[in-house]
Amino acid sequence: MRWRHGMASVLFLCLGSLVPLLPGTSVAQEPPAAVAPPDADPVTLNWGNRSIVTFRATLLGDDPVERDLLARASLKTALDRATAQGAPIQEPQRVPMGAAIRYEWHGVPLFYLTVDDKAGPRPEADLEPASLEVLSRLRVSAAEHLEAADAGALWRAVGRTVLASAVALALLW
Repeated sequence: MRWRHGMASVLFLCLGSLVPLLPGTSVAQEPPAAVAPPDADPVTLNWGNRSIVTFRATLLGDDPVERDLLARASLKTALDRATAQGAPIQEPQRVPMGAAIRYEWHGVPLFYLTVDDKAGPRPEADLEPASLEVLSRLRVSAAEHLEAADAGALWRAVGRTVLASAVALALLW
């Protein structure tokens, strides 16, 4: 009886690990190719007074304006998750997915950068360097948001400023 229970557990574990590979799940699917309507205006995702990325294409039925709104909501969720958990802070990551790059932070998918989001004569060749530039901007902005959310760091900075001002005043006096 005990052997059967162990085998059932192993069988259940093996079958459970194959579920993400089935068609229709998020791991097995790649995003469909972006189709940019000619009348869609590009929208730039600004986060913390920084331009992160410009959306030009419609992706998964979302036009650039909707993609911007979804990215802002995802960034807020990821920032809340980053400030709430006690684990070490992670940096935003990029995940290449064929003709698109997915950006993630603390397990939250933020947005996709597609070939059709790039302007220029050869957007396919520009996707890799552009995705690294977007990642750099995203990491700087994320670090700034985390620093602004850390009250202890702000009070330490205020203390250092007051101390430096007092030292400068004492030297001038």
